[in-house]
Amino acid sequence: DFGAGEDGDITVDGDYNINSDAQPGRLFPDAVNFIVEGLGEASATVRGGVGGVEIGDEVLLINLQGDNERHGNVGNYEIKEIARINYGQNTIFFTTNLTKVYGATDNNEDLEGQKIMLQRVPRYRSLRVNGTMTADAWDGEKGGVYFVKVLQDSDIRGSIHVNNLGYRPQSQSSGEGTRGAQGQMRDPSGGGGGSFHDWPGQCGGWHQNWYSFCGMAGAYGTAGTRYCYAGRTCGEADASIPYGQPNLSQWFFGAAGGNSTANEGYCCWGLRYHRHLGGGRGAGMLVLWSSGISVRGNIEAQGQANNAGGAGGSLFLRARSMNVGNNRVNAMGGGGGGNGRIRLDFFGLSGTTEPEYHPGFAGDTVMQTDDLSGVGNPIQTVTLSRVLADLRGGNINYQVTNGATDNEQNLIWNDISAGETFTFPENQPGTALRMRATFRNNNLQPLALIGLSLEWTRGE
Repeated sequence: DFGAGEDGDITVDGDYNINSDAQPGRLFPDAVNFIVEGLGEASATVRGGVGGVEIGDEVLLINLQGDNERHGNVGNYEIKEIARINYGQNTIFFTTNLTKVYGATDNNEDLEGQKIMLQRVPRYRSLRVNGTMTADAWDGEKGGVYFVKVLQDSDIRGSIHVNNLGYRPQSQSSGEGTRGAQGQMRDPSGGGGGSFHDWPGQCGGWHQNWYSFCGMAGAYGTAGTRYCYAGRTCGEADASIPYGQPNLSQWFFGAAGGNSTANEGYCCWGLRYHRHLGGGRGAGMLVLWSSGISVRGNIEAQGQANNAGGAGGSLFLRARSMNVGNNRVNAMGGGGGGNGRIRLDFFGLSGTTEPEYHPGFAGDTVMQTDDLSGVGNPIQTVTLSRVLADLRGGNINYQVTNGATDNEQNLIWNDISAGETFTFPENQPGTALRMRATFRNNNLQPLALIGLSLEWTRGE
């Protein structure tokens, strides 16, 4: 789904931030965002007003961070359409119920310790970037996410990036990660790089040289590596811990690097210099879904190269066809930070990414017939006697209907497999036989329906 081009064509020649800049005719930023303070079955209550969204808009709901004890739902997200808005209560209602959990435990009632954001999804008709397009940085409550849909083609000649927009380094502490800031720790959880320092510390006796207490770079798709300033190594933080899945079933920031310390000693146990060396910031999240994507510039979600660096972020591109060039799509860490994660959904691809992308798919494809049976008595049974298909790329599910509808006048579809006969219930009479096939790709191999044989009987 690439939207219907509701926000019009956009050409970026200078700098454009989707969280602070607006298309002509809009009073609010294209991707206005909100801090979520409450969730219902099909609603979100936000802080400080709901200006900038309207009925029919799509919004991203996502848990960006938890705390040290409650973090199991971080990364959960879904895309919802707005059905109505209660401006007095700052509540946005969706057309469908929430399907995921964003709260502190196994429900959406208790949001304590959770940083949940709601952000409008711009739906441009076409996109051309000659300059630089980006988003706000993560500020501890919201930000850090670039998510755009484009109905037609996206031509990236400049740069789209979320570099250094993710989890933050902390002063004289370990790096921020999915569990928030945890203070001075050699072995923080949640992907943040560990911090290690000793003050004043002499590391094994008198010497006239630098000696280092080494911090650790942040993790995401892979672990970070250690950073030591100079001289003798007196100790190091534990390795940072990767998180998330290659298929980006959850969306995460890259984690930040931890603090390192260096001292310079001189004669007789003296200390000339003492330095705290802060870590690098992780990258944000970049999601671009467009009918076509051409990258002659760069699309990046890179971590900051600053001492013990930050990890790369989440980078998710979806298009029917895309040319990404050679390593122009990049989610690498900086300064020893771990690699980010890249997912590409496509039917046609040219180019490479760094790190290597995870191959996704461009969603389910559904084929549905018109009436196959013509005029006659109600359809009683249908038999899918034979199917010829190439299933190397996934699977195909089949359903049939006789035209019967439910209370909301929706067709009632019934599953059927090759070699099976389905008998329609007597209380659901119908005379128009239709069939549909749902193609579900799960790799990059061919998936095709070559032919099938369908038979049916009618009642009296």
